Amino acid sequence: MQHHRALCQEILQTREQLVAILAGVKDRLSMASALAKVVKLDKTVSDLRRQALLRAPPPAMQQRLQDEFGAQLVDLEQRREREAVRIRALPDGPNFFQAIEQLAKETTP
Repeated sequence: MQHHRALCQEILQTREQLVAILAGVKDRLSMASALAKVVKLDKTVSDLRRQALLRAPPPAMQQRLQDEFGAQLVDLEQRREREAVRIRALPDGPNFFQAIEQLAKETTP
């Protein structure tokens, strides 16, 4: 249980960092600065997801983890989506997300 809790906490921290990076995007200059940070963090999130899938907890433990961390994960996802919508409305906002996707493809083994 402790391993799974630690993994959930790490996932929450990583997603919180992502929201903070996105919240800092205000213009083209801050987009450029955020780009590499988001791609690096995306790799971390992918690694954490992989770990979670490889060591999936039993169903009863999954429910306890969901009860403990579920609301926080939902809140972070909603905040991330609000930031994404805000950024897409900025000049070059859609290009920011296309650049993230492109860089992620280039850095994925």
